[in-house]
Amino acid sequence: MKRGLLLIFLSAAALAPQEHLRVGSVDFFGYAGLDLKGIREALPVHGGEQVSEDEMPKVIDRLKQATRATDVATVCCDDKGGLMIYIGLPGQSNRNPPYNAAPQGTARLRRRLRISISSLWMP
Repeated sequence: MKRGLLLIFLSAAALAPQEHLRVGSVDFFGYAGLDLKGIREALPVHGGEQVSEDEMPKVIDRLKQATRATDVATVCCDDKGGLMIYIGLPGQSNRNPPYNAAPQGTARLRRRLRISISSLWMP
């Protein structure tokens, strides 16, 4: 009985419709001195197109390859529910921000106040 239910569940999960995201915008930073028009034309995805959630890791890899991006970040969602994609480029305005030295003290947050940074970001 359990095996039958497991097969039904797995079959239903495999046939479930994939969630599609509409790309609302693709924006750039760090692009001074680069041909932004040519870079936009080389993109594998553009505003208004649909992308399934399962495809997003491959789309991000393709964006990085097509643009020689220093960073690609996705943010959900704009005021119309579209996915926002931000691409960092290695142009003249690309700068690494200065960071403070790591803390050396013994002060710590109480355990219940700690949160995972990864839980704040959309994959």
